[in-house]
Amino acid sequence: MVYRLTHPPSGGTYVGLTALLAGSAGRSVRKRWLQHLWHARVGGRQGPLADLIRSHGDDPWLVQVVGVVRGKAAAHRMELDLVRAERPSLTTGGTGRKRPPSKATGA
Repeated sequence: MVYRLTHPPSGGTYVGLTALLAGSAGRSVRKRWLQHLWHARVGGRQGPLADLIRSHGDDPWLVQVVGVVRGKAAAHRMELDLVRAERPSLTTGGTGRKRPPSKATGA
């Protein structure tokens, strides 16, 4: 499942993917949003999304399900296509990696 987070006051957007829990897209994206909040506040996560959450809090954010597809590969393709099309300001990768690939190694 691919989702989008939008912070209207700053115009910041983030695109990500998560697993669909028991057929409920709304519940799945809500759980993922709560994980983003925890990582920003408690887990010490660094990056544009976590920084914006720490500086502006958790309101007002729009949390949207963009699409639900079967299979991890299809979800990664949908996420990457959306990142390429929208160029969200808070997404650092969009390839399912923890960090962008190194130019030297490509990994």
